[in-house]
Amino acid sequence: GRPDYGYGRFRTARFLTRRAFRRAALARINSPLMAGLAQGLGCAPEKVRLLLVNIGDRFFVPGRGDLPAHRRAARARVLQEHGLPADALLLLSLGRLIPLKGAEEVIRAAALLRERVPRARTLIAGPSRNVPGYGDYGTYLKRLVEELDLADRVTFLGALGYAEAVPR
Repeated sequence: GRPDYGYGRFRTARFLTRRAFRRAALARINSPLMAGLAQGLGCAPEKVRLLLVNIGDRFFVPGRGDLPAHRRAARARVLQEHGLPADALLLLSLGRLIPLKGAEEVIRAAALLRERVPRARTLIAGPSRNVPGYGDYGTYLKRLVEELDLADRVTFLGALGYAEAVPR
């Protein structure tokens, strides 16, 4: 793991993780990224089993209804709740506000989109975390938005509960 994130900050945890992956009879992994990380930590490729179980039908249209109608309604709700223009093209970053999740790169992309795609608007959703070298990472990202003059282009939504992040 990364020495600046989660349990990877601790030498003993890094040692034990590598040891466990080297000795594992089988490693059930939930994403291609994690499969690569497990192999990088010593798990033999033939022992990796990629099982994508995090995406279930609860993430899709409730009641298997009309997907285009559901998308229109969800979009209208987001635009109204956040005072965004009706013709906005939306980009969402959803996850804890830590460097690993890439919100800073999303904000820098929003700066590039300002001229190339004037209708683009960016939504950043997730709880902030204290990060060594940054302090409160959400505060750092908000300062970056101000420095890049993106206050009218980037909206911070804060932490979202599960019910807010999946279709209603």
